[in-house]
Amino acid sequence: MLVALLAHLHSFAEDKVTFNAHVHGVSELTIALEKQQLEIELRSPAMNLLGFEHSAITRTDKAAINQAELLLANHHDVFSFSGGDCVLVNQFIDLSSVIQTQQEKSDQHMDSHNHRDDHHHEQKISESAGHREVIAKYHYRCKKSSTLSAIKIKLFDLFSGIEQIKAMWLTESKQGASTLNVNNKNITFK
Repeated sequence: MLVALLAHLHSFAEDKVTFNAHVHGVSELTIALEKQQLEIELRSPAMNLLGFEHSAITRTDKAAINQAELLLANHHDVFSFSGGDCVLVNQFIDLSSVIQTQQEKSDQHMDSHNHRDDHHHEQKISESAGHREVIAKYHYRCKKSSTLSAIKIKLFDLFSGIEQIKAMWLTESKQGASTLNVNNKNITFK
């Protein structure tokens, strides 16, 4: 049934809110609450969380990926609940779009053997850069879901590249959408 709610939520979003496919500074958050199950999904351009969108090549790039993963994995630093008595059941953080593939590693190795200059390396990064996303999904079980009145989204404090979050939510009795920013971080259900 939660899948049906999420499908309805996406349909609602298409009717009520226009989300741009990929805008730097803008992330998307989808929330569905059914009975005791709470699902939250974050989709963000990698640029917002990492400062780049190419495959991680340098140690600095890889460190940024590790840092973003650690920040997103600490769900208490990402979300704060008012009521509901919600406990994390599982989470999934997908940074695979910026993790260097075996082919890219092979190409980089061949480039180093060919003694190409830094300009070629920069060109390679530019060519491999595209619109890449980071996705984080959180599944909670709420003992008292009827008392969940609000969720504070703390992503602005963690990632300076996030300027806005287009949020959509659906409960068994209400649906809504809003644009969050550093001055408006709360989604209120009641």
